[in-house]
Amino acid sequence: MKEEYSCMSRGYETVNYSCGCSDIGEKEDGQFVGQILRKWCDGSIYKGEFNEHYSKIYPNEIMGANGFGRFTFPDGDWHEGTYENNVANGKGIFFHFNKNIYWKGEFLNNMPKGDGLFFRKNLVTSEEQPLYTGQGIVKLLPETHPIESENCKRIKQIEADWDIWEYWILECED
Repeated sequence: MKEEYSCMSRGYETVNYSCGCSDIGEKEDGQFVGQILRKWCDGSIYKGEFNEHYSKIYPNEIMGANGFGRFTFPDGDWHEGTYENNVANGKGIFFHFNKNIYWKGEFLNNMPKGDGLFFRKNLVTSEEQPLYTGQGIVKLLPETHPIESENCKRIKQIEADWDIWEYWILECED
């Protein structure tokens, strides 16, 4: 009987990048799949469902945030809701930190769609205090985020790691 084994990493893993970015989550075949806590060196954070692995469970066209999650901007603003193909799509809440105001509504490709509810929360009871309905706050997530900045080393380190994995994959196939 032939033994089956995998040369790619599986299970829970933490990856720290030299620039200060980090990924913490589950891996399948060397790729993050499922829940992840991704931190960028600029202070942005994504916590939620994520996939870098195409499968029947994650059949999305674009790998990345797919499912429910929260993206927190460096200034404290955040969006929590449904992500599809790495952008906000579906129901969600946007919190504007400096103004202490929330907007609840629909998002389509990172843009508020139609009117939603602006409200504040009582800090003691968490009770929502409706203010008015209107078009949501527009704060696009940059398509290339800080992973393309000069200071961020995430992409270069990932590419170097994949060179190593490709070597091990070829060794396993022999």
